[in-house]
Amino acid sequence: MSSGTRRPARLALALLSIAVVAAGCGGGGGSSSTADVPQLSAKQAKDPALVQGRKVWAANCTRCHGLDGQGGVGPKLAGEVAGDFPAVADQIALVANGKGIMPAWKSDLTPAQIRDVVRYTREVL
Repeated sequence: MSSGTRRPARLALALLSIAVVAAGCGGGGGSSSTADVPQLSAKQAKDPALVQGRKVWAANCTRCHGLDGQGGVGPKLAGEVAGDFPAVADQIALVANGKGIMPAWKSDLTPAQIRDVVRYTREVL
């Protein structure tokens, strides 16, 4: 096989890999239950927004960011997201609109769910 023939095959393989990653991290529910993700403290468990954020995290975010936010296909968030996004509004915008391999969630989640999951990543992970 000449190098001219291998180039389209490599391109097809690269595009297939990108499609598989995007499908694995895209919209829709995840497979994790809330039992698998970091628990809320007793005080946090009384906050409905954090309870909802934990549910959203388990259902949508863990397959890319890991159960405990340590990363995987997506970057590590645990202990770092507040430093990466000092302005909460910037993190909310990223979750809502996506960027790069990060999918946009504004069509799948309500604004309240997005705010709640952002709080969960900042305050619990």
